[in-house]
Amino acid sequence: MATVGHPAGQSTSGKKLVFFGSAAAVQPFDLEDLLRVSAEVLGKGAIGTTYKAVLESSATVAVKGLKDVTMTELEFCDRIADIGELEHEFIVPLRAYYYSKDEKLLVYDFMPMGSLSAVLHDNTEEHW
Repeated sequence: MATVGHPAGQSTSGKKLVFFGSAAAVQPFDLEDLLRVSAEVLGKGAIGTTYKAVLESSATVAVKGLKDVTMTELEFCDRIADIGELEHEFIVPLRAYYYSKDEKLLVYDFMPMGSLSAVLHDNTEEHW
């Protein structure tokens, strides 16, 4: 098990998750809730690692930790806000994001059917 966490010695005080959609009104969890749970690595890709995290409330989310993001906070937030507004039956909605100098996280609802690649190519052994 991995931990969806921040670099050692780094404080997250003052930084918060930014929520989208119905979660924006309720904010069912906060950054500290997310960072303290154990997480299962679902996959590693060119832009980062994706984790499955089960929160204390029993909600399950997928968390994408982005690597090598070289844009300013304003640029990042603007682009992520555009993604957060997307609504389509074939797109998993972005629930929240977190931005700091050293870490960028995207939080989605967890979809238990496996990866898009596995579903498209019917590779049942790749389903999580």
